[in-house]
Amino acid sequence: MMQHQHATNPLGALGLWQKQLELKRRQLKPKLKWFTRKQKQLKLWSKLHVRKQRALVLERKQLKHLQIGRELKQ
Repeated sequence: MMQHQHATNPLGALGLWQKQLELKRRQLKPKLKWFTRKQKQLKLWSKLHVRKQRALVLERKQLKHLQIGRELKQ
């Protein structure tokens, strides 16, 4: 019966495969949820960190330009 399952299954063999995948995913879900949440957090933190760093670099550049400007005026 198992070999001919996809013949009677409206979704076909692929549907069956997806069902099995879904079952596997359900078993792993709690772990997976935690992991993806952690990953998202890390991603967000790294993004924020990069933005902060860029802002600092920009600020330094602007300050330097101001200093050079002042020196030139004198």
